[in-house]
Amino acid sequence: MKKLWLVIGFLFITIIPFVASFGQTAKEILDKTYAKCKKIQNGHYVMNKHMKYLTSEDSVFFSFNCYFQKLDVDTLFPKAFHNKSVYNGKYTGEALFTGHDFVTTNPGDSTATIYSSSNFLSEGVQLYEHNGFFYEPFIKNNFFPFMDDSGHLERGCTLNLLSEEKLSNITYYYIKVDREPEPFKNLEGVKPLKHEYSYWIDKNEMIPVAYAEYYVVEMNNNIMEQYEKYNLEEYEINNLTNDSVFTLQSIASFYKIKTYSPQQTVPLLPLNSVPPQWSLRSLKGEIINLSDLKGKVVLVDFFYKSCYPCMLELSKLVSLYEKYKNKGLVIIGIDPIDKQEDDLKSFLAKRSVLYDVLLGGKELAKEYHISGYPAVYILDKNGKILFALSGYSGGMENILEDVILKAL
Repeated sequence: MKKLWLVIGFLFITIIPFVASFGQTAKEILDKTYAKCKKIQNGHYVMNKHMKYLTSEDSVFFSFNCYFQKLDVDTLFPKAFHNKSVYNGKYTGEALFTGHDFVTTNPGDSTATIYSSSNFLSEGVQLYEHNGFFYEPFIKNNFFPFMDDSGHLERGCTLNLLSEEKLSNITYYYIKVDREPEPFKNLEGVKPLKHEYSYWIDKNEMIPVAYAEYYVVEMNNNIMEQYEKYNLEEYEINNLTNDSVFTLQSIASFYKIKTYSPQQTVPLLPLNSVPPQWSLRSLKGEIINLSDLKGKVVLVDFFYKSCYPCMLELSKLVSLYEKYKNKGLVIIGIDPIDKQEDDLKSFLAKRSVLYDVLLGGKELAKEYHISGYPAVYILDKNGKILFALSGYSGGMENILEDVILKAL
């Protein structure tokens, strides 16, 4: 098992580029690395992941302990795996792919859910596949997202071999890839400004021991950045002798096994009905009761901070509020996800949100049948539901404005 304890510190020191002759180009190094990783059939690694989300000032820390083995058949994942996860120091469960079944565990209720092949398109499986839970050079068939299937650099990408760094008798190549930002599909109002990748490659082994992705966007006139950094703490490849770790029996016996069944989507509350009443504390510290808002047209927006569509909708609601607040419109934001310490007040102030935003309401979101975000209800002056909509799409502000005008 190769241990890389000092690589963690290495990732966060400043590397100063210098001019030197490395004897090979960045592309040649990446090609050799790609060829080396393609030969990996099985192994074990401990990976750390640091991530800062676009909508947060703080970073979060994940750790993954994973066994993996290449499969000979084309299936959901290119490799069987058994992955244990830790989030900010707390064990959060396991995921197992046997080659036929996908299993996730929930330590909270001690259940393990099995997804058969007929359920591989379910949200839970897709979420795990695309959320950065793997060390991609060992798991994915193509782990350089800026190269095509033939190994050619995509248009708009520039490779830079910045330095060689020696640490604890190991020399690393540091390579940076600048990628021309591409517009996000179906996300109006989000302008990408910068997109880059970084790789730290063991010069002797030609194994990437760390990699990172960083990008900057402009959303609602705010500049935001997001980064993900992955580094190996230890790893061992092509030396796995016991494949029982990929069987259902490897799941701890205290987990109660259940078979996945799709959740039935509950429709939003019906029009002309009176919604559940609520009394919640605002970010200003005031208690606001829905019953006190009778006689007003009330727009209730269920949202949370790290929801992209919610952020796109915010600017539209701010405009509607400014336009109709003196004509009898009340807008209330309800955030069932974030907490006071998440600095939501500062986040909203940067986006000129002046209407009341209430924290809490997880049970209320269930009572209002919220299954996706954002979700909007408009109540008439008698407190009955006049309009309900889940999700965000371009032009929705025009629909909301038509409903508001008729209600006022």
